[in-house]
This record gives sequence, C-alpha cells and structure tokens, in this order.
Amino acid sequence: MARQLEVRLFGRQLFEVRSDKVRQLIKDNWLSQIYGSNTKTGKLVNENNATAVSAVWSCIQVYSNTFAMVPLNVYRKEKDKRIIDSENPIHILIHSRPNVYMTSFTWRRAVMMQCASNGNSYTIIERNGYSGRPVALSLVINSRDVKPYLVNGKLWYSVKDREEPVPAEDMIHFMWNTRDGFNGLNPIEIARENIGQALAIQEYGSRVFSEGGAKRVALKTPGKLTPDQKDSWRKTWKEKYGGLDNMHELAIVEGAGELIEIGMNPEDAQFVQVMKFKIEEIARIYNVPLHMIQSLDHATNNNIEHQSMQFVTHTMMPHYVNFEQELDYKLFGLGSKNYTKHTVNALLRGDAKTRAFWYRTMSDLGAYSINDMLKKEDENPIEGGDGHYVQVNRIPLDKMDKVDQEDPSRSLAEEAKKRTNGHSKVEVN
Repeated sequence: MARQLEVRLFGRQLFEVRSDKVRQLIKDNWLSQIYGSNTKTGKLVNENNATAVSAVWSCIQVYSNTFAMVPLNVYRKEKDKRIIDSENPIHILIHSRPNVYMTSFTWRRAVMMQCASNGNSYTIIERNGYSGRPVALSLVINSRDVKPYLVNGKLWYSVKDREEPVPAEDMIHFMWNTRDGFNGLNPIEIARENIGQALAIQEYGSRVFSEGGAKRVALKTPGKLTPDQKDSWRKTWKEKYGGLDNMHELAIVEGAGELIEIGMNPEDAQFVQVMKFKIEEIARIYNVPLHMIQSLDHATNNNIEHQSMQFVTHTMMPHYVNFEQELDYKLFGLGSKNYTKHTVNALLRGDAKTRAFWYRTMSDLGAYSINDMLKKEDENPIEGGDGHYVQVNRIPLDKMDKVDQEDPSRSLAEEAKKRTNGHSKVEVN
C-alpha cells in the first residue's frame, strides 16, 4: 500500500499524494531544481557546471554586462515634458546605490546573471517603517532560497532564513521568461541537452589527450587471458603510453597479440565541427549573435553593426521593458508621475558618419538643437546652442501666396522664367 504524502502550508493541508509514482515525480523535480538534470549523454547539467561550456558563460556575460551598463534613471512627467528626477530618493537607489554593499551596476549585473543562469532574480524592498518609502534594495544572493506561492489569489514569497513571508509588493521579481507569471523559466534547463552534449564533447577531448592519443585500441589475443593477465596488460599500457608525455612513444606488443582500433576518433566524429554546432545552438537558445561570443566564422564588417543593433532591439529591449515595469509598480505604484527608463540610445547609434547624417536631418527639421546633439555625444553645451532652426525653403503650400506677396522679386523671376521658357537667364534688380 502506497504511503500518503501530505502537502501543508501554515499548518493547513493543501492536498495529499497517494501514488508512489506521482510522489517520486515530485521528488525528482525538486531534486532536479537543486542538483540539475541528467541528459541523454549521461552528463548532469546544472547552473554551476553549465558555465564550464564557454558559449554558456559568454552568453551570460553578454546578457549581464549589456543589461547593467545602460544608465537607469527616474523620470518625472511635467505636462508635455519629461525630466530626470535626480533629487528623488528612489533615483539614487536604482541609479547609484541600491544598498550599502552594491553599486547600481553590480546589482543589475547580478540580477541578470541570476536570470540567465536559473531564470529568476529576487530583490527585497526594504521600506521605512513610518512612511513606507523604499530605503534599500537587498538582492537575495541565492535565488533558489526563494519560493513564490499563491494564497487566495495573493502572491507571497518564502525566503530562507526569514521567519515571515515577503508580500509581492515588497519583492522585485525579475524573470528571464515565464509561462505562469511568477515562476521564471530556467534557460539552463531549456538548453540542458545541448549543454550536456557540449560537456560530453569537452570531456571526450580531455580524455583523448590525457590517455595519450586520439585513437582507442583493443588487444586481440588468440587465447583466453586470466583476470590478472588482463589487469597487468592494462596497467603496463597505461603507465608506458598513457598521458601527454608518452603519447608519441613507440608502442611494442610482444607475443601473438594484435592491436585493433575501436570506437571513433575526433576526426571520425568531426570533433571540431560538432563543437561549433553546439556553440551555435546555445547562442540560438539565448538569442545572442555569434560574433558577441567570439565566434566570428560568419561575421563580416557589414553585418556586425546591424546584428548588434538587432541584439539590443530584439533580445535586450524586452528585458529592459520588463524590469522598468516591475520597478515602476513596486517602487511608485499605479498613477504616479514618476517612472523608470533605461537610456539605450548609446547602444543603438551607428558609426560617426551615420550619426552625423541623423543629426543633420533632425537639425534641419528643427527637432534637435546644437546642444541636443552635443548632449547625445556626451559633450558640453555651448552658449547660444539651444535654438532650433528649419530650412527656409521648406514651407507649407498654403503659405506660398504670402511669400510671393512679401517677396515680389521672386514672383517677377518666376514670371520672367515662364515667358522665356526657361532658356535665358533673367536678372531682377
């Protein structure tokens, strides 16, 4: 008879499991969250050993550094304008110092590193007991110490070493991706088969060199050997020809034995090509361009810039928006005039020639002043550089009659041109 497994919360029984099979599935899932999951290659994959694959570590580095390097500011709406609210205490928290032991860059990089490693990152909002104003943002160092759960439609977070659960309004929960809204999907778990294969390939390559060669051989004997004889042959071969130092030693086999090659060597298995394919697969799962993880086989000077911009737009921008909305709701509440915004323009701008063309276009339209352009280039403003100008030959069609009346010479010139059919030059004094 199967034993019952009761699941309780705050002393209240939520449900019970009577099936041994279901109970084992729950146990296996819990263990996989902590220790990782086995793959078809037999390799155990978790967030700790997955970073041994250079492509995984590079993707996590690209994510976390790109996420943290973009300035994050608090803005305030004032009619049709928006200004950086640098005096707001929350601006200091997210832009400069979220807590006493972290800079904003360190905090946000750690947030994204946790998300890219296991899908979730948690930061507790420490509030002033009297006013409820946020005074610190404390990152939970190990995101696996936090478990979200719903009680009567309200979201709570159980945090290790904290007696009381944390309500959702006091927890900044940033997820890499999610299906249900409060449990982040683990990218390592999603990519575990590809990572497991990459780990297996790396281990195979290491063993090839540690064992002294690329080929695996077997000794074929006409007669049957005793166990002691087998062990002696193996030990002698390994001591004499194993390892990098002995891989070029001349192998000598005495007696009637015959050495035959078995298994695959790196050339037969297309070792390098398979490893490159695994790198591409991992980069595809993380949606990171190959050139950003130092795989330059298909990169050219023409496409790298566009791929980098696409990375910001299609890969990073969703994370920026997600983080901003989480901060806005948890730190300001609905209906506030304050909001957070990442400054991503620096990541999207092109080379000097492209920027110059864009600035000239916006200046001719009257959208940018000289000081606006200098600010975007991180240069100091100049005196008198706040004016906005437009080209005088760009006027509305319904104003043409007024221009002709104010400038008779223009009308005379046009009339003279018509009379001569545009063949002669007419000067109007």
